[in-house]
Amino acid sequence: IGKTEMDISAAREQHSALLGRLMRGAGGIDAAMHAADRLYGLPYWSQWNLRAKRRATAAFMDRIRQAYLAALETSVRRDLERLKAEEAKGSRDAGLTDLVAEAQDILARIAERAS
Repeated sequence: IGKTEMDISAAREQHSALLGRLMRGAGGIDAAMHAADRLYGLPYWSQWNLRAKRRATAAFMDRIRQAYLAALETSVRRDLERLKAEEAKGSRDAGLTDLVAEAQDILARIAERAS
């Protein structure tokens, strides 16, 4: 397998995971692809080419990766807020405190890489 084929395979996996996060009821994949276009600027037909034809430019594959990482970051932020809300309820669970610290560490590393 050549580098380009590996890159396309990785982009397809990230794209599939991104669409999985965006799917909401009726319309499934198609609606998720339109949502990815709106939210992350991933042109619908470029997504279609990646999924159906296994073709994509290096720039588009990079955009897929950035959108995927942004979705993961959003998920970590959302989870961190939920953890903090649990902590605010007065929970003295050491495991909860560890999870909050880990989530904050992940966000710090994401911010570091984005700089």
